[in-house]
Amino acid sequence: MKFIFSRKFTFFSLSLLSISVYAQELYIPYRDGNLWGVSNYAGSEIIAPKFDSLQFNEQDHYDFNFLHTFKDGKKGMLLSGKEVLLPEFKNIFPTYKGFIIAEYDNDKKSRVILDKEGTKITENPVISMWMGEKFGTSFIFHVLNENMKEDFFVWDPKEHKIAQYVFKDYYSISVVENRDAYELDIRYRKNETDPLSEVRMTIRDNKLEPVTSKNFNERIVKNTNRNRDYFGSSNQETIKQPTAVYEVYRDYDEGVRAPSYAPPPPPSTGKKDSNDSGYQEVKKQPIQVGVSYSIENDFPYVTYHYNQVKNEKVTRRVKLPRGSKGIKIESLSGLPQKKVGDTIYTYYSYMTFTHKDRNQILISEKKPTEFETIKVISPGSDSRYYGQIFLLGNKKNGKMKYRLINNLQEMIFPDEFDDVILNDTFYSDNYNNWTVIKDGKYGVVNPLGKYILQPMYDEIVNKKVTYGSGSFLQIKKDGKYGLLKPVIPNGSTENNLVEPVFSYPIRNVLMSYPYRSSQYTSAGIPQGTMLIMLEDEKGKSLGFANKQGQLYFKN
Repeated sequence: MKFIFSRKFTFFSLSLLSISVYAQELYIPYRDGNLWGVSNYAGSEIIAPKFDSLQFNEQDHYDFNFLHTFKDGKKGMLLSGKEVLLPEFKNIFPTYKGFIIAEYDNDKKSRVILDKEGTKITENPVISMWMGEKFGTSFIFHVLNENMKEDFFVWDPKEHKIAQYVFKDYYSISVVENRDAYELDIRYRKNETDPLSEVRMTIRDNKLEPVTSKNFNERIVKNTNRNRDYFGSSNQETIKQPTAVYEVYRDYDEGVRAPSYAPPPPPSTGKKDSNDSGYQEVKKQPIQVGVSYSIENDFPYVTYHYNQVKNEKVTRRVKLPRGSKGIKIESLSGLPQKKVGDTIYTYYSYMTFTHKDRNQILISEKKPTEFETIKVISPGSDSRYYGQIFLLGNKKNGKMKYRLINNLQEMIFPDEFDDVILNDTFYSDNYNNWTVIKDGKYGVVNPLGKYILQPMYDEIVNKKVTYGSGSFLQIKKDGKYGLLKPVIPNGSTENNLVEPVFSYPIRNVLMSYPYRSSQYTSAGIPQGTMLIMLEDEKGKSLGFANKQGQLYFKN
């Protein structure tokens, strides 16, 4: 057994060699100098380095077990560690329909047709394929052979064989689809001098047979609730409440309280008369109050809504510091709520204004919060945070510092940051992991106010994956590189963090190799392992590594 790992990584635990049977079935591209081959997860050689390059198929209909090989300008194909096609083809086209076409570089442009598992569908090369359609669990093929004879047959992908030759070695075959009736009108000649014959065929038990009155009636009943687009496209497819209202602000730190406002009592005391035969204890419900700001005649007001149906409300003027200007009212999303005693306040808007060249924001607090810069953030819908977050910047000692406050005007983190980098949401997994910088060190947080990574790294960069959709965070410390793949809200980094162990930057991450999974493996989807592609400082691909730090390349 030949192992291919670089010697510099032999300090890793030998337990890596006690890999599960599943891991032994992984086929990983590896490089020795300028040539590429294939190894298993443990690092033993499966195919010796002999190719100029290897490339994953880009279509998401095929797992990463499908590899294109390149040698001297010609293309070949590997499937699950086996060389199915030698590099002697001009082009190889995996179709979305589940079969693969390989085209020779010759005058005839002969083609080989294979299924997804690499089994040849035609006995010999063909020079044209006029039909390749799936019906039920089978395929119908109409091809022109190199001897200029035509074949029309049914392929069983489960058994990897031709289930039915409808016509073989015929001079001519013409097929017209009637999709609404699930029929094929076929004209054919066995030999050139034979008269033209016609037959109408239908689908029955995954085979084609001539239409008869019996099978026609059976077919009508059988297909009543079936999707009518049975054949699919005929075109060939190729590569994919506060207790007081704070009214007057005389200065930043001084204010006057308005008299406490007690909202109207609820319609019921919460109890029935104990002499009532129907007496029962009823749990007292909290008082619901909506709070909104408005501007009337250039003055700001706050309105407390006690009964939306009866339109019971109290409106008071908000007395801002003298000289305040630029008052703006903005809608507040997420319906943030704050409970005070037996009252729940729901806030519908917030206010911003400027006083003595200082910007201020007022939502639910008795005193506004100052800022120099503001950015309103709407976290992804899967972040388990509802509404806006405000990124406020203020200059301290000549340097900008940033705070994150929620839509109740409360600090999400007790810390101030040198910077907050708003990384993109993670594709269909629509939640956020944000990069923060504190005292020159990088960390990662989420909108719920949780540190995913403490600020202890030298650099964190958001990168997009190459195959599929999604992203990851490349982390750097002491000259070494690692990564963090997306962490769900309230999730753990246990299986998502690869501490910096690599001497090279990370180019790409295959999250669930060899399966095509964006970031996570959902229930019912096969689980794979993380495979990491490294590159040099100039961005040139070097090869692959596993998350323990083992390299699948050398020289």
